[in-house]
Amino acid sequence: MKHLPKSTPTEILNDPYGFTYKEMSEVIGEDKARALYTELYKQPFHKENLSISTKKVYKSSDTEKYVYELKDNRYIETVFIKRRDGGTVCVSTQVGCSVGCIFCESGRNGFVRNLTPSEIVQQVVLIRQKVNRIVFMGMGEPLFNYDNLIAAMGVRP
Repeated sequence: MKHLPKSTPTEILNDPYGFTYKEMSEVIGEDKARALYTELYKQPFHKENLSISTKKVYKSSDTEKYVYELKDNRYIETVFIKRRDGGTVCVSTQVGCSVGCIFCESGRNGFVRNLTPSEIVQQVVLIRQKVNRIVFMGMGEPLFNYDNLIAAMGVRP
């Protein structure tokens, strides 16, 4: 598994969703990392820190489907399923899919690219609801984007 290159404070502040708390602490210090996490996850988010934007939201009684536009003008989908104790989010890990299952729309146009760890995390952040389960089974095959998926979950070997 590849490791992230050494980061600079500017890189972290320009794309804070792409870094784990530990990585931020090592580069900008514990106090600044704690303040940044508080700002990002407890306060209303700042659009300048996002690399994806909400294009449409389709709502039914127990689900919400979010269509996000990426910086390269590609689109992905994320689904929020309401539950009594919070919600489950079905997150995309790729733009398109190379598998081509006959029951799935994601593979119709083939694989385009892997999502970055930041793009994966932002799908959950933009929902702005209580999330207590995350399922990586939206657009794309999660394990085909293994390194970025693991980084988005904050897991390091």
